[in-house]
Amino acid sequence: MLHAFRFQLTQLCIVTALWLGLFFGATQPIFAQSTCQSSCSNQDLDCLKAQQSCWESKINSAQQQTVSLQSTIAVMTGQINVQQLQISQTELEIQQLEQEILLLSQQISNLEVSLDTLSSALITQVQFHYKQRATSRIASLLFTHTLSTFLSQQQYLQLAQAHLTNLLQQSETQRLDFDRQKALKEQKQRQVQQKEAQLVTQHIELSNKKALQQQILVETKNNETTFQAELDRTRAEIEATQAILAGKGTETKVGEVRQGDAIATLIQGASCNSSGTHLHFSVVKDGARQNPFDFLKNGIEYSNCSGLNNGCFAADEFNPRGDWEWPIDPKISFTQGYGATWSAQHGWVSSLYSFHDGIDISSNSNKIKAVKDGILFRGSYSGQNGCFLKYVRVEHPNAYSTYYLHVNF
Repeated sequence: MLHAFRFQLTQLCIVTALWLGLFFGATQPIFAQSTCQSSCSNQDLDCLKAQQSCWESKINSAQQQTVSLQSTIAVMTGQINVQQLQISQTELEIQQLEQEILLLSQQISNLEVSLDTLSSALITQVQFHYKQRATSRIASLLFTHTLSTFLSQQQYLQLAQAHLTNLLQQSETQRLDFDRQKALKEQKQRQVQQKEAQLVTQHIELSNKKALQQQILVETKNNETTFQAELDRTRAEIEATQAILAGKGTETKVGEVRQGDAIATLIQGASCNSSGTHLHFSVVKDGARQNPFDFLKNGIEYSNCSGLNNGCFAADEFNPRGDWEWPIDPKISFTQGYGATWSAQHGWVSSLYSFHDGIDISSNSNKIKAVKDGILFRGSYSGQNGCFLKYVRVEHPNAYSTYYLHVNF
């Protein structure tokens, strides 16, 4: 479902001039690029965050307007600017962490020197006390010429013992401080690794957003009528899919099928409710939609292109963990997951829906198979654009049903 606007990028190089200032002749975008610009220093994290908040406000404002090519591009423009600001913030946070790590390294080095000095002093003091303990006070008094000399020696020993105790306390304090600083350094090094991984993902998402924005401009040729036609088709697909899963389709019972039996074929190319070849596969139990990955088995060959079809960015998690067979033969091309998917959150269709109730897949094979034994039904639904969306449903034991959309039979 919702493959609309996942277009080929092969023509992208010839339309690079179609950037944000070319909507509807001289018409200006909903919000200009400069509205949230400021003279933030690359070292001013608070300023960057304030600028990001400004763009997020602009995005919310644009999303509340009627969906059009202009408002859609305006939202994407804001998302691109937010992504760029997030990248700047992450880079600054990495820089700050690296500076803190450098400072901690210097402090640790100083503590090591201090510990070495204390250790040397402790060894000297311990050796001295060991020698003194070998001579008793009585023996010391016998060999001392005067009482005042003996008392002076004893006072010195007491001072030396106090000094040893102080050295021991300092050594323990320094050791604990050393351990704390070392642990803090290791923690910040882990944070740097996490931030660097986050930065890679942010750059990929930024590239995705820019490519998606350019795709829309290219394929609609900057034309509002073309955009609205694609928008209507996507709305119709959403409405039809939701209605079918709600049991509003017209169905005919066919009979029993076994796991692996052929039950339909994929529609090749675009159709009235889809812009490209794909299977929308859903699982329902007692009227409640389920995550198909809870049932489909793992260990198959696949490619994950759930972020942006042409860029093949793995945005949605591919994590099958059941024992059902797959409805099409591998290698599986996975283009949208279940739930709050990348497309539902970041794609241009996010203004139309926020939750995907199945998974979108395809492969080199166009044969659709039953994932488990059950009763086969063939159905269709007449959507708001007058197009019949065909589908098949297999009713399984324990109140489960599987749905297969964008098919022929």
